[in-house]
Amino acid sequence: MSPFSMMKCIHSHIDTQKKKKMSQDQPQRPEREQPLKYGDCFNVKGDLADQPIAPQDAAMMQSAEAMVFGKNQKGGPASVMQAAAAKNERSGHVSHDATTQLAGDEGITVAETKLPGRRIITESVAGQVLGQYVEPLPVTAAAATGGDVEEAPITIGEALAATALTAGEKPVEQSDAAAIQAAEARATGSSVVTPGGLAATAQSAASANEGLAQDVDKIKLNDVLTGAAAKLPADKATTRQDAQGVMEAELRNNPTLTAYPGGVAASVAAAARLNEKTDPIKYGDVFAVSGELGEKAVKPEDAAMMQSAETAVLGKTQKSGPAAAMQSAANVNVSAGLVQPGDVTDVAAREGVTVTGTAVPGANIITESVAGQVVAQYIQPTGGVGGQPQGAATTGGSRREITIGEALEAAGQTIPGKPVDQCDAAAIQAAEVRATGSNVITPGGVAATAQSAAAYNESMIKDEDKVKLGDVLSGATKVLPADKAATRQDAEGVVGAELRNKQDMSTTPGGVAASVTVAARMNERSRQQS
Repeated sequence: MSPFSMMKCIHSHIDTQKKKKMSQDQPQRPEREQPLKYGDCFNVKGDLADQPIAPQDAAMMQSAEAMVFGKNQKGGPASVMQAAAAKNERSGHVSHDATTQLAGDEGITVAETKLPGRRIITESVAGQVLGQYVEPLPVTAAAATGGDVEEAPITIGEALAATALTAGEKPVEQSDAAAIQAAEARATGSSVVTPGGLAATAQSAASANEGLAQDVDKIKLNDVLTGAAAKLPADKATTRQDAQGVMEAELRNNPTLTAYPGGVAASVAAAARLNEKTDPIKYGDVFAVSGELGEKAVKPEDAAMMQSAETAVLGKTQKSGPAAAMQSAANVNVSAGLVQPGDVTDVAAREGVTVTGTAVPGANIITESVAGQVVAQYIQPTGGVGGQPQGAATTGGSRREITIGEALEAAGQTIPGKPVDQCDAAAIQAAEVRATGSNVITPGGVAATAQSAAAYNESMIKDEDKVKLGDVLSGATKVLPADKAATRQDAEGVVGAELRNKQDMSTTPGGVAASVTVAARMNERSRQQS
């Protein structure tokens, strides 16, 4: 039996209508005796995450917000801190005059970064970001006299500089360096890396960081990208095509095939959207989703539901996970006046959000979805080795490995209802070639069936009439004439095939490329532990 056929699922489904009814019918009681900590309310880590939120912390943030905004932000960090501090004070965990040591020592800040026609507000405690907003700047005198005001577009350099604020404390990794190199190439119009420039500095930083164990010792994004616009030899207005190129570079070089929220690709994408100045941030802008969901704006209650689902299954919200990405997008949409606090997307409310954990030997594969579409998939090690299913590939006679065929079956189980398209067919063909070691497509095999399904689906209008991935990939291990353990090289080949055949140059979360990548990473971990 394949390792994926012996999975155990941990499932959390947030039924929003039931949740609302329960909250109306029953009084809420504290779920625990512990105080509310920063890590419970915000996406922070380290010592700060374990600190209770104190009344004077909230007072300092309220003062800082008032200085920048002229008032406190409704639903912003100050109001969240005030509510948490009040609860902690009522329960006797903190006194009214208490201040968290880190907040007192390292301070609370509300900083603004001015861009043409708008500003980015970043609110932090002890150097860690709690919230961000995009606000339009006041109308200039030209508008008051009846003249036309044409806002200057945001350049790639300005988008990179904004990253220094939005994700400045993130250690530079190879995915960041690749994204910065792609951004520099598009800004300058040259693929030649400038010695001592942003791309060269980022690459050096990523290489240096790989040899360091502690994050505190690593070079951060703000070390590289502060003042980025002035460091570029040339610059240009950010376009959707620029954003797609930078996103592709970051995805290709991230083992999880995801973009870091607030990171290089996300900032360039946000700049491109702001330059277009037409729509709110939609699900299709943030995740590789399609159909009705892809066209829907990300709203605050959607993010709240995903935070609840992540907490129910994982015990906390994931730093840089879907809930964090949704919260960031929703904040931008609220700040731009495109959605209202408390809004929920109809399709998310109707079909819910889910976080599922699939147990495989030594790890859980976590899949997060909105309205039935996968928005992220990643691995959580469990420390165990698990069983030894029959037919599993092995390394050194001790630890089993996941084969390409098994990874294909997993994709069919993760998103069985996805209609097969040309990018799926290309990825499946690349997987079959690598599994069999032959470029000859087996008649009636997985690749041939996928290609036929994709061609058939192009003639169908309704999704319900189309052939799905589950139809093609069920029993893939039995259909393949040969199979092998998935490697990083196999994953790169399948990812490349899927990217080249997808219009938006992104991989499908939970899809063929993602599943082969997950299998390869798990196999690498098994070999390292052997």
